[in-house]
Amino acid sequence: MLKWCRVLIKAYTEQTGSADSPLKQLSRIMSDITPFAKPFGFVKSMPILGKDKDLKICYHQGSMAGYTTSVFLMPSTKSAIVVLTNALSLKNAADWVGQALLEALLDVKAPNDYVKYAKESASAHLAKFPAMRKSLEAQNILGTEPKQVDAYEGIYYDAIGNFYIDIV
Repeated sequence: MLKWCRVLIKAYTEQTGSADSPLKQLSRIMSDITPFAKPFGFVKSMPILGKDKDLKICYHQGSMAGYTTSVFLMPSTKSAIVVLTNALSLKNAADWVGQALLEALLDVKAPNDYVKYAKESASAHLAKFPAMRKSLEAQNILGTEPKQVDAYEGIYYDAIGNFYIDIV
């Protein structure tokens, strides 16, 4: 991940790459023209980071069952922070850790209270479970049997058709 970050930062600051490469236009893609740098999944700004710093930060986060990640690129300082976790938390663990590291790196004078944010986020996440349980119980049809595994074989697309899961 850090090697990829190094390539992105170099492309952003030096406009490197072939003429037909998306990396050639990276500073434009990640400029204020677009709210998201969609080809790379980066967000152009952080909502709560370092209140006393004026620094362009390109940010991306992701998660799947079993892990969470966050990446912070700072082209002007040619630095990056990558946080990879191997556990699914109660929301935003990789984000909170990455933001705390970034504020420490930048010597932010009034850092955010990420322990407070983590506790609030975990409480809000846990508060959703009773409603989810109630909804599932309301949809439960008593006496039904689960389908055989092969009944689920097929290709399943998301709502806009750009992602699919092939179950074989």
